[in-house]
Amino acid sequence: MPPKEPYFLPLAPDNSVRIRITTDKGDVITFTVQYETWLDGEWVPVVRYDTAHGQAHIDFLDHRGRKIGKTDRGFFYPYNTALQWCLEDIDANWTLYKERFDARRENQ
Repeated sequence: MPPKEPYFLPLAPDNSVRIRITTDKGDVITFTVQYETWLDGEWVPVVRYDTAHGQAHIDFLDHRGRKIGKTDRGFFYPYNTALQWCLEDIDANWTLYKERFDARRENQ
């Protein structure tokens, strides 16, 4: 089944989450959850959770969208559970991720 069109969840002014999920009979097959911030007139990814390469993981990005770090965070459970964890992690930690993103940008 092709992925559904992405949908967006606002976090705060100029901060949003882009979500794309592919399911089959209620099971999550693939997902991307991307926290984005508005920077210089465009949405820029800060943190991306996805199932590329066959395993759920987190990519940390710089202000140019380049991957600067990755963690697997032990996502060996079903993608339905991993997806829920990602959404909860963004809700709880997006301000910390934004602070780190801004600090990296200032140091470059």
